[in-house]
Amino acid sequence: DAAVSEWAAKLAGKSPVIMRLGKEAMRRQLDMPRDDALDYLRGQLSLALSTEDVLEGVTAFFQKRDPQWKGR
Repeated sequence: DAAVSEWAAKLAGKSPVIMRLGKEAMRRQLDMPRDDALDYLRGQLSLALSTEDVLEGVTAFFQKRDPQWKGR
């Protein structure tokens, strides 16, 4: 139970938009042929990299502070 609670807390602290994109990508690519899945995941990565939360995450990392997620 403690390990599950620890992981849940870590995941809850991540960007909600990135977590949502990641969960969707994992579900959708499971039934795809490998090459199709890789193409799909490349597109999802491009989409994720275009979010405000990615910029906030990188900025917070370099400023050595906790990110303030916007969910966008």
